[in-house]
Amino acid sequence: MVGDFEGHGTSGFFATYQDIVPLERIVYSYRMYVDEVLLSISRVTVEFHDEGSGSKTVFTEQGVYIGDPTSAASRRLGSDALMDNIVRSLDEE
Repeated sequence: MVGDFEGHGTSGFFATYQDIVPLERIVYSYRMYVDEVLLSISRVTVEFHDEGSGSKTVFTEQGVYIGDPTSAASRRLGSDALMDNIVRSLDEE
């Protein structure tokens, strides 16, 4: 997937899904680029746990950040924002 970051160039996100078990887990790896410069390579596990009337999601990301080691902090902020968007979307249903 390629997109534009306003004022930050063109981003690239290329993922490969290794394991999908419905209602249990998703495991994938991805490469992230900005303007065709490799920023990071990550492996992600998303686990879903039944909690009775709801569910708990555990998101684990192991990343290698190329060049700028402080980019891990901004990736964390981005991942947190994405998870917040998912929660808001589910709350609206």
